Amino acid sequence: FARIGEALFGTLWQEAMARALGVSGRSVRYWVAGDHPIPRGVWADLRGIIANRRADLADMIEQILQAPPPRNA
Repeated sequence: FARIGEALFGTLWQEAMARALGVSGRSVRYWVAGDHPIPRGVWADLRGIIANRRADLADMIEQILQAPPPRNA
């Protein structure tokens, strides 16, 4: 869970993940600490966020591949 959070939202991921999921930062901290189980819906939401990020990255790769070569390279 923490690995996913950091990969998607950076080192200060817990609050950013909470905002993206529409939950409180406290909920995310409870999940990280193991005080509460992570709801199934959260996993589904994270899959959606990851799928969107993957599509965005694929678009960026395509832009890079289509960019003209630099002059004097």
